[in-house]
Amino acid sequence: MSNLESAIIVKANKLYIPYRLYEGDKIPTSIDKATVIWCSEPDVVGDDGIINLPNEGSTDVKLTAKIIYNELEVDKVFHVKVMSQTSCFILGYIRSTDVAKKPGEMEDNIRAITDALHLAYSYNDGNTYTPLHNNTGILFPLVDFNPDPVNGETKVIQDPYIFRMKDGTFGIVATRTNVDKKQTKAEKTSILFFTSDDLITYKEVGLVSLNTDLTSRNPVVEVDSLSGNYRIEWTASNGNVYYNTTSDFTDVSQPKLQKGYKIIPEKPIVDIKYAVSGNQIAVSDVEANTIINKFSRVINTKVSDASITVDKDKEYTFEDLSKLRVVASYNDGSTAEKPVQWSIEDYQYIDFREPGTHIVNGKIIQHPVYPQDWIAGYADPNIYCYDGKYYFLATNDMNNNSTLDIRVANTIDKLADTQVNVILTARPEGEDMSYCLWAPELHEVGRKLYIFFAAGVNDGWQVQARVMELKEGGNPINASDWWEPVRVVRKDGSELSPGGITLDMTTFEDNGVTYVAWSDRLDWGATKTMIATINPTKPWLLTSDPVQISISDHGWDRRNTPVNEGPYIVKNEGKIYMAFSGSAIDNTYSIGFLIAEVGNDLMNPKSWEKVGYPSLTSEFVQGYYGTGHNSFTVDQYGQVLNVYHARPEEGGRSSTLRIVHYSADGTPVLDMTPEREILPENRLVTAQLTIKNK
Repeated sequence: MSNLESAIIVKANKLYIPYRLYEGDKIPTSIDKATVIWCSEPDVVGDDGIINLPNEGSTDVKLTAKIIYNELEVDKVFHVKVMSQTSCFILGYIRSTDVAKKPGEMEDNIRAITDALHLAYSYNDGNTYTPLHNNTGILFPLVDFNPDPVNGETKVIQDPYIFRMKDGTFGIVATRTNVDKKQTKAEKTSILFFTSDDLITYKEVGLVSLNTDLTSRNPVVEVDSLSGNYRIEWTASNGNVYYNTTSDFTDVSQPKLQKGYKIIPEKPIVDIKYAVSGNQIAVSDVEANTIINKFSRVINTKVSDASITVDKDKEYTFEDLSKLRVVASYNDGSTAEKPVQWSIEDYQYIDFREPGTHIVNGKIIQHPVYPQDWIAGYADPNIYCYDGKYYFLATNDMNNNSTLDIRVANTIDKLADTQVNVILTARPEGEDMSYCLWAPELHEVGRKLYIFFAAGVNDGWQVQARVMELKEGGNPINASDWWEPVRVVRKDGSELSPGGITLDMTTFEDNGVTYVAWSDRLDWGATKTMIATINPTKPWLLTSDPVQISISDHGWDRRNTPVNEGPYIVKNEGKIYMAFSGSAIDNTYSIGFLIAEVGNDLMNPKSWEKVGYPSLTSEFVQGYYGTGHNSFTVDQYGQVLNVYHARPEEGGRSSTLRIVHYSADGTPVLDMTPEREILPENRLVTAQLTIKNK
């Protein structure tokens, strides 16, 4: 082979075309002083290298490059997918550990939440980005339980890269490390691989070996338009760049040395606080809207006025009018019915004996901003409506958790100012039911009222789940009206968790079956969420073996201690949302969700999906730290409220409330504020009341 022939082959090998091209993209018409002439089947490329899509959507295209140099020619064929022009980009990034240097926090602790995949979006220019999910992580790698089956080892990611799979879905690769940045040999010589249909939910496939002894960093992956395989490029610890190829991320070729990256990531410089940019990727408008609606703050956009028609001479009381709701709309496409304080003066002017149309003015009823210390000194709160009254009970942090206290009021907002009634006191040290009384919850089971809670067994920290029954006709605020607590046991009467602790038990019914769920911890290892069935006539006795449905296995639910605890459910649109709290009961405490379909076999762990990111943290609600251990209640208007505890940046736990909104996909939104729930300009509404002849 002559020198000229060798030279043109070298130049041809430098030509790299991405597998996905977008309308308006420009491909090279020269390379290293060689001319490139393109032809395509179908015809999508002009003489200037500009891509023109003949129809909307996507088209598979065969691109043939004729490389000409010194009167020599060589052809190179690429198989690409040409897409419609896009106006939206999604950026993947992590954050620096400067984000959360709060008193008592170590950098390793912070890295558990900063070194995760974050997302931001940009319209039109791909330069100005808006962070999603409150600038917090969305994809956290799973814990590695191989070296430590009890506690597991928290993992984080560096260098995340988002790419398109051949089928149009998404892949994500990254470097995996411990929170202290140390790596195992396998981590050094591999990439961590995830897949996602929509950049909302993710599947961790695992480590993919690069068949090397070198430490790899900065992996990038794209479909190779020459071979149709995936091309993995990465930087080695010796500074060189290598690449592997694979068709399935299972069988990976041996690495080959190359000069620099052929795949050049688009890494914009962005004005997002603490962001360390990964790459940006073009997405369709439909994909963008789905991602943005899922992870943006939900904000009210409009409220539709109400209207009702009443037959002449038919009784229509002000109480009837008070039940009339208006519909609020939101930026994610969701809606919510809202109660209204209608004007009694306007109502009184209406003559229901005469046909006509009347306007009644009103103002939407909203819960106020409940302060972080709404009911100070109480944690793990629960509010329950029983016989038309609202009861509040919680862990008492003001006396070392030694009493169960209960309050009662006609409405939720009055609970903070009512009398505290002690209904149970911890027994002396060394006895059963001693030291601490934790996380009480009121529930009606089998038409009886019970309190589910945890109490010590001789040793104060060895808490176990208990059930206490209200006597027939009893008053919940009277200590003497409760039977002695009973310890929850397995179906054969044995201990619920031999050698471990059980706490935060809740109960719920679905499809005619009554369940209990609780937190189980053995040897102070990673906490598990367990579930079992019970007979409603004996709610302290399981009727099935316990089954694990979750464990603290992501960075966000393991900060300072690996915890999944405080389960509590709410149902919406055919789904069961089981909230739980993760990490230590300090400023790192956060709330996440397990989700199951109503009517499914809830004793099958596969029926439950753990959402990989938290739904409420200290970063979501300014001034409320350690947001966790929640329950749900329903106010007198039928609106769901999130009851949880929080703390100031430095200080103890207190109970507070927040309205729950349901997003467009039905998920509970836990960080709603009155300002975003109903915009000030939308709070005044009208009802058109039409009286007609029968």
